[in-house]
Amino acid sequence: MSTAPPVDAPEWDAVRVPRQLGLSPMEVLGTRAGAVIEDPTRGAISFFTPAGTADKAG
Repeated sequence: MSTAPPVDAPEWDAVRVPRQLGLSPMEVLGTRAGAVIEDPTRGAISFFTPAGTADKAG
């Protein structure tokens, strides 16, 4: 399960969470989750967001 970030976007942040923590939001959001990569070697899921998204949340 992986979808690459759009190539026309210049910068992305990756938010890595443990797989068990990331599965629930993926289930709820479906395709709205955007670009997501599951890393089975680390047991993690990475969500890609536009650069600076976290800075805007606070």
